[in-house]
Amino acid sequence: PDAPIHIIEFSDFGCPYCARFALESYPALHEEFVETGKVYWQFIPITIGSFPNGDEAARSAECAGEQGEHHFWAMQRRLYAEQGRWRGTGEAGPIFRSLAVEIGLDASRFASCMQEDRPGERMWAHNYVASQLGVRGTPSFLVNGMPVEGAPPLDRFREFLRQFPTQ
Repeated sequence: PDAPIHIIEFSDFGCPYCARFALESYPALHEEFVETGKVYWQFIPITIGSFPNGDEAARSAECAGEQGEHHFWAMQRRLYAEQGRWRGTGEAGPIFRSLAVEIGLDASRFASCMQEDRPGERMWAHNYVASQLGVRGTPSFLVNGMPVEGAPPLDRFREFLRQFPTQ
């Protein structure tokens, strides 16, 4: 939180550009900027409503997070990696439950969280904040309050971040 650069990322689990960013660009940015203390990165899952099963995917990540932050991140990576599998099906619940087991979640806790929609209010708040900030597509970022829309190529994002003072 004390990093000189603060990034808020708004991302939809059903968005293919979000998946590509999360799996290809973010790991390098995390290593170079977050792990070195230059950037504090906050990931906020939102649902823009145009991707099949996107709401349920976000709920899956939030329910995974109830069992620990590391579980949220494990589910986030799996949801993006398996996006083509769950987006293209009518009933994605079994896929999400399978991913939960694969990442080591307590299956009954995960199932009850999903069934009770415990993340519902938090997800509504995420979507509300994003809409109030004018987020219309994903991924979208606020970098020290400056909006960045879309998933810039890794080298471009690096150059953009390097323009900020890091002391």
